[in-house]
Amino acid sequence: MPFGDARARFNGPRFPECDVIRSVAVIGVGSLGEPIARRMLECGYEVTVCDRDQQALDVFSSTTAVTTLAAADCAKSDIVLVLVATPEQARAVLTGDGGLLTG
Repeated sequence: MPFGDARARFNGPRFPECDVIRSVAVIGVGSLGEPIARRMLECGYEVTVCDRDQQALDVFSSTTAVTTLAAADCAKSDIVLVLVATPEQARAVLTGDGGLLTG
């Protein structure tokens, strides 16, 4: 790793003096979203993970993450990351039935 061990450098929230952000939601926990959600858990954030695939959510069953199939359940988080593959998926996540903007 060219910049050293990232875990050694960032062993907790990057800006601990800024405690406004307590909860993070990650919508889409595939190859990009899963490691981001896991890192947020390691940093001590309250994490909600959302995916349309229950199997993608099952990998979080042994963690403190809240899992959901409905994006609207993520609306109360301080920060929501939407990590989906297509514009159609993004529209569905935001404005579809149970979408983020309906929560």
